[in-house]
Amino acid sequence: MTNNIPSLQVYSDVLEVAYVEDSGNHFPNPILPSPTPRKIMSDFATFLSQAPPVSRVFAGLTFLLSLSAHVLRLRAVHPYYLTWYAPMVFNTTRPEIWRIVTSFMITRPGMSIILTPFFLYKYCSDCETTKFLRSGDLLVFVLFCGFVILLLNTFILQGMLLCPAMTAALAYYWTALENKNNSVNFFIVRFPVKYLPWVMIFVTLVAEDVGSALVEGTGIIAAHLYLFLTNIWPRVAGGRHVIYTPQWVHGLFEERGDPATRGIRAGVPPSVAAAGPAGGASATGRSMFAPPGTWTHRGQGHRLGS
Repeated sequence: MTNNIPSLQVYSDVLEVAYVEDSGNHFPNPILPSPTPRKIMSDFATFLSQAPPVSRVFAGLTFLLSLSAHVLRLRAVHPYYLTWYAPMVFNTTRPEIWRIVTSFMITRPGMSIILTPFFLYKYCSDCETTKFLRSGDLLVFVLFCGFVILLLNTFILQGMLLCPAMTAALAYYWTALENKNNSVNFFIVRFPVKYLPWVMIFVTLVAEDVGSALVEGTGIIAAHLYLFLTNIWPRVAGGRHVIYTPQWVHGLFEERGDPATRGIRAGVPPSVAAAGPAGGASATGRSMFAPPGTWTHRGQGHRLGS
């Protein structure tokens, strides 16, 4: 009687175990098949359908616009016509008003085409899923910060690429409401989460120049002003909430889960954000490449200076 014994065969430098078939018996191939294009597209479609709406659209458009301008080099999306330049925006003959939006969606060439949308999506999705009650509140935050960034770069700095500033604004707001005992990994460096925005600016200063670092810093100013008006001012000085999200903005998005388990929103007293995990849970660090929801303890949304 012939025994079924495995024989080794090498195809294209891949060691594959093939079984000798006897008596009509078929054995499965132990080598897992490579992902097919259809499977990859299916996984990507699933990711898009589950991604937070504001983060998905913002980061997706940033990547597509930058890819078209720097790699594909389409004439219709030349970088010169997408950056912020106030004289062209307010030109009475032919105002280029689209620059108000596209200046926040165009990156520098090179690796920034991939890295900038990645960090933009990460911090935007973290804010959308953990720091705001609704996606509409994040949209108002982005619009408010964008307005402040435009003012600062029109009358003071004359910055033209504003996407890094918006990324810094999102990172600052996220870290300001995180537990101060948490840590974050920035590539291979680990440090307290509250230092993340400043590390980002330092990296920009080293990799690029002082001007780019200052432009990125306008995002921190914008985010802190929003935090002051929606949290610090009402809590400390008893002031009025001056930033509200219109109901029609909320109507643009589907609600995701129980609002009571989310962060703070524009116009809501800080006590809304105070609810958190029961005390005594130990804080754990989080890698910046980990997906949202992987922390064992998110903290209670500590405010700036606490």
